[in-house]
Parts: sequence; C-alpha cells; structure tokens
Amino acid sequence: MDQTGPIVLTIDGVDELLTGGRPGRPARPGVTPDGWDDVGAALGKPGVDRLVRMAHQQPKATVLLLRLTDPATSIPDVEEALRRWCHAKTLANRHTVRQVRSLGWRILGLCMIALAVILATAYALREPDLLGPAGPLRLLLSEAVVIAGWVALWRPLEMVLFDPVEPLYENRALRRILAMNWQVQQVRPSPLSADPA
Repeated sequence: MDQTGPIVLTIDGVDELLTGGRPGRPARPGVTPDGWDDVGAALGKPGVDRLVRMAHQQPKATVLLLRLTDPATSIPDVEEALRRWCHAKTLANRHTVRQVRSLGWRILGLCMIALAVILATAYALREPDLLGPAGPLRLLLSEAVVIAGWVALWRPLEMVLFDPVEPLYENRALRRILAMNWQVQQVRPSPLSADPA
C-alpha cells in the first residue's frame, strides 16, 4: 500500500461515519488485505474506526479524501461530525490514561506494602532462629510466597506502563487526521457496494 497517497474513506453519511453501516455489505472488487475501508465496511465497522486504522497503516499520508455516497448528505455536516468526534475521542483517551495511571499507582503502592509483608513472612519461614530448622516443605512454602508476591505486582505495573499505550497511540493518529488536508467528494454508490436487497 502506498503510504504517501491519500487516505480514502467511503461512507454513506454521518450515521455510517459514527455508528457503522449494516454488516454484510459486499466489498468492492480488488480488495487487498490493506484495503481496510472496504473490509471494515463489509464488517459494519464505523467510519471513524476504519479511518483511525488506515491512519496507522499510512503514517505518511497527508491528505484525507472523504467520499460520500448519499447525495442527501451535507458535506459540512460530515466534516463537523468528524472533527467533533476526533476532539471528543482525544479528550476521552486522555481521561482514560489519567484514570488508569492514577489507579495503577495507588494499587502499586498497596502491593508494595503487601510485598514487604510477604518478604518478611518468607524470611521468617526460612530463618532457623525464628521457627526452628527449616525443612523442605517450609522452604518450598517460603519460595511460593515470594513468587506470589512478585506476581501480584504485575497487574499494577501493567496499568502504569502498558495500558496507556493504546489510547496515546490512537491520539497520535487522531492529531494526524485533524492536521491532514481534507477533501470531500460526493460520488455515486457503486452497485457492488450497495446493501443487498
């Protein structure tokens, strides 16, 4: 796929842009695996989801070509709906990142306290001066407790480090979409892309 060519999104109108078309609409001929607009439309995906995915696939594209197949659709309405959605989605993603990180840090703090208690317990299980000579069962229990403590830290660390990546990556694509040169065309629907009777 040409990564410098325009991103082309074909939609019927604002409804398909925001909520998706009816699944099962046949794709146009010559669809390639990179032709996500056609594949996504056949799956009933909203136009905005298809557009974000195509922005990821074509990181060097600078032009967005919106093709409207419904002659009754107002071009300014579609442009305004897309701009509003991009801004709202960006704000929602920022809020999600703040929430997830805040919760992750709080849980991580609690888990660190729990880990300190777990490590002290494991030490007590191994230390012969506290509970007498440690047998194989007590040593095994001590190691199991330590492993459980470290495993408990995984989800909070994942929340702080990895969960924010997807919304931040999507925001990058949304900023690119908003900065692109937008061109809107009214086109006739192809008989192959029309909904089956």
